[in-house]
Amino acid sequence: MGKLTNRHSVLTGFNSASSTVKVNGKTLIRLAAMGFGNEQAANSVCNSIKSSGGSCIVRSVGGNKPVRLASR
Repeated sequence: MGKLTNRHSVLTGFNSASSTVKVNGKTLIRLAAMGFGNEQAANSVCNSIKSSGGSCIVRSVGGNKPVRLASR
């Protein structure tokens, strides 16, 4: 998550998983950040990413599992 934490320091300290795909000749990286205490915390980080030009969505993985944030 190094490059993304340089761009979005709000992601520092969260666990993550990423995948890279090519679509129409462009390389896209999908990042899932994990470890938010609740949906409100994840939405706060997502809003920060959006305000600095990134994009993201917040999703819950269900039950009492943690909320995840996906960003590109």
